[in-house]
Amino acid sequence: MKKTSINLFTLKIIAAVSMTLDHIGGIFFPGQLYWICIGRLAFPIFCYLIANGFFYTRSKLKYLIRLVICAFLSQLPFIAMYYYERHSISVMFAPDGMFSSIGNFFTLGFAHLNSIFTLTFGLLALIGLNLIHQYFASKNQNAIGVVLGCLPAAGLVWVCILLECDYAVLGVPLMVGFYAATAIAKHDPDGSNAKVAFWTLPLIAIFIYMIIRSVQSAFPMRHWLYGLCQGLSMIPIALYQGEPGPRHKAIQYGFYLFYPVHMAVLVAIALWI
Repeated sequence: MKKTSINLFTLKIIAAVSMTLDHIGGIFFPGQLYWICIGRLAFPIFCYLIANGFFYTRSKLKYLIRLVICAFLSQLPFIAMYYYERHSISVMFAPDGMFSSIGNFFTLGFAHLNSIFTLTFGLLALIGLNLIHQYFASKNQNAIGVVLGCLPAAGLVWVCILLECDYAVLGVPLMVGFYAATAIAKHDPDGSNAKVAFWTLPLIAIFIYMIIRSVQSAFPMRHWLYGLCQGLSMIPIALYQGEPGPRHKAIQYGFYLFYPVHMAVLVAIALWI
């Protein structure tokens, strides 16, 4: 019996649609939780896409540069959406607002960084982890390589927190979990360890994130609900079996551009209405 599966293109579409519905809910239907719950599927899928792509990209440096460019292009529409959702978009256009001086532009415009920055730091963590692990693996010291490789990842979590990146606490650990699970699967694709790692490592990262967010929140059960929805993202991820689907440079860069463009369009519609 043929297994049900989806290709990489479909997985990206699921993430993009989920993210868009999340932002539609945040802008036009604030307080309605089902929009947010649907939107929680997106970020874990994006983390998986970066971690999975790490093993297939021809140039990790070019991959990193694309993410950096996308992160900076996305910041202005992201911060506009961020302020709009909090009913303070006037901060951007006030006489002493974001566009009043270069200092205010960077202070207010980069007060909270979009999730592509988080993915960028996550990719840096994977590059560091991979280099350190390979070095010690060549000396038959795999365990030491894994432990030391996680140190730059831990440091980059703190960088995300200090810079107030979106999903600061979740992004890097989740990407490391997906990276480790993918690495184990590539080494032993039919082994039980690969299946266990695939489900447990990312879900542990999500579970820890749920605990942290619920402790910090006045509405802890809401974050447990969000975490549950994030966990459900593992279903479409598990259905992906390596098939790329449609492949074209226009599609590749279209997904990068979709993030800033859809936010700019939603904010423009909200301001026009």
